[in-house]
Amino acid sequence: GINAEYMGRFGPSEPFESYSSVEVGRKLCHTVLGFMGVEEFKSLVEEEGDGAEALHGIDREQLRKERRGQLFADEAQQLEKEKEMQKLQEEQVIRPKPLPVYTDNLLWHVNLPNNYHYFHCQMYNCNSQSVVAGNNITSEDENGDNYIRVSVNSNQYIQSISYLGSSIIEVHSFKVLVGMSQTYLNIVQRWEDGLINDVVSFLRQKWTMAVFYDKFQKFTTQLREKFRKQKDIRTLADVVMDHVREEHVEFIEESRRKRYATEVTAETQHMVQLELLKFLHQNKEFLPIYYLPDISMYVH
Repeated sequence: GINAEYMGRFGPSEPFESYSSVEVGRKLCHTVLGFMGVEEFKSLVEEEGDGAEALHGIDREQLRKERRGQLFADEAQQLEKEKEMQKLQEEQVIRPKPLPVYTDNLLWHVNLPNNYHYFHCQMYNCNSQSVVAGNNITSEDENGDNYIRVSVNSNQYIQSISYLGSSIIEVHSFKVLVGMSQTYLNIVQRWEDGLINDVVSFLRQKWTMAVFYDKFQKFTTQLREKFRKQKDIRTLADVVMDHVREEHVEFIEESRRKRYATEVTAETQHMVQLELLKFLHQNKEFLPIYYLPDISMYVH
């Protein structure tokens, strides 16, 4: 409304539909609260203020002591210092935060006539060109109903999921997959091997329950950090970066990626397997379908 009225003054920009409205609203709220002085959302005002005070030769703590009369008993001097402090605060400029960068996934979920449902979720940087160039996995039922497309980009991440059909799908589960590496499901290899006929049924299989669990993404982030600290992975990362710089490539070919995978040591593979088993053991109350081996000898 009123906020959007002045968009054109800042030059050409992407339409609102290019961003998640939830993310835009959240960051706008944080900015407004910062200007209102809410401590949690304020900019680095204190740091800027400290620099300004040092520039003027004024010490905040010193002034506070002066106010209390600990250093000067003369009330006139104390009043003068307070006025100087007030003037400095009035001149201090609170710089706004830089413009936010929006990176949340975009989601559309629409109920259509005749009890049809449309669902689409994509990464913020997904576009028609990347979808055309990507690896698209599609399926539909015998009547041409319940069409679904899972698009995997050149970096092997699920960049979008689209669905149109009369059946209700698990929106809150399917949207979690967007932005996730397809290797967690190994969906590309299974599709190429002819093991997937119905993508929706495949995503509903019970073994996928852990991937949709709300703590799984946090687990993968922590595992990724441990993975990167492994000596063989650091060495392999240097090799990959040298190849990218020398060949000026934008993505790694599948054949080369598989060759790199063979360089991962058995020790690192065991670490990943153990971390996954630990995660499943810690959350077996919510993920009871898995048969888990005893790993007590590895847990300290």
